[in-house]
Amino acid sequence: MLFAFVLVGCGEKVTISINEADQAISIEEGKSQKVTPVVSSAEAILEWSSSDETIAKVTDGNIQAVKPGQAIITVSVKDEKDVKATITVTVTKKIIYEVNIENKNITLVEGSELTLNPTYTENTTLKWENSDDTVISVTDGKVKALKEGVSTVKISIVDHPEGYV
Repeated sequence: MLFAFVLVGCGEKVTISINEADQAISIEEGKSQKVTPVVSSAEAILEWSSSDETIAKVTDGNIQAVKPGQAIITVSVKDEKDVKATITVTVTKKIIYEVNIENKNITLVEGSELTLNPTYTENTTLKWENSDDTVISVTDGKVKALKEGVSTVKISIVDHPEGYV
């Protein structure tokens, strides 16, 4: 006699979850963020999708922010579509940090003063740098000519030095 035994797995269902900090995320337009789900089986094959790829795209947990808006990223276990987790992604507008001033060549007479009024990105703090403190003094945009000479004033954004004039 020949006996055949077929062993069937315990039938434990695979589970998937997203860390609380990653369940609702905000990403600036043009940037990306990697999210790694917690899966109960190392053999599980994950599938990723976005509710709106014009806002956020996803590949293997790497979420790419395309344009401002909100999308739901879903990660599911292949062949077990009811096993899934979601991430709410808010894509924020990319902020371009810049400082501008109309007149970049100013001549002052010794002892005279003027206030520079640059335009700059909202909710930022300006940093004022002066190449020669003996020629002029600069404090928060107030310029005073001290003696004859040439000095350059650089105005930049404190946390984003790439925005300057």
